[in-house]
Amino acid sequence: MNNKDKFIAQIQAEIKSIKMNQERWLENMLYELKMQERFDAGEDSERNRTILKLITRAQQRGADHTAVIADLADFYDISKAEA
Repeated sequence: MNNKDKFIAQIQAEIKSIKMNQERWLENMLYELKMQERFDAGEDSERNRTILKLITRAQQRGADHTAVIADLADFYDISKAEA
């Protein structure tokens, strides 16, 4: 990294300050956990939307209900009940 750049030096100083202050470090870790939870929730809802689209298209084409469930369970590595 270019330590001579003022902006980079400021970022590194802030990171060092956060690491040295347990309260700020904990706040940062909690923030990161919350962001990961939001990201994970978004992935789940996107997966659910995709599954619903696949089911709708399969039904429009007259696909067998049991076969659609088996395919979804296999593709997403989930139980047939969840599918």
